Amino acid sequence: MREKVVLIGAGSASFTRGLVADLLQREWDMELGLVDIDAEALAVAEGLARKLIQAKKVAIEVTASTDRREVLKGAVDVVINPKKSVLTLEFSVVLEEVGRALDVIAKKLVEK
Repeated sequence: MREKVVLIGAGSASFTRGLVADLLQREWDMELGLVDIDAEALAVAEGLARKLIQAKKVAIEVTASTDRREVLKGAVDVVINPKKSVLTLEFSVVLEEVGRALDVIAKKLVEK
């Protein structure tokens, strides 16, 4: 089953580059969602992520948007860049989405 991992605050190229490199080492069958409020920075980070994925020759679908609600749909893992995102996002909305992701994980554990 393909898991969806979302990086919030992905417009920070160093944050995104490091996390994408770590994720690629694990060789997961996954989808990667990138979120940032700065569309230009997000576009740069998305391009970087796609280049890293292409160089590793893995089939990871990448989505990027300034609309976190859109990207968070179906996420199982959410990574937040505290240096950028927590200060600018509505924290209660992020908590709600993380709680929903934890519910999905709990259900999967019960099914096993």
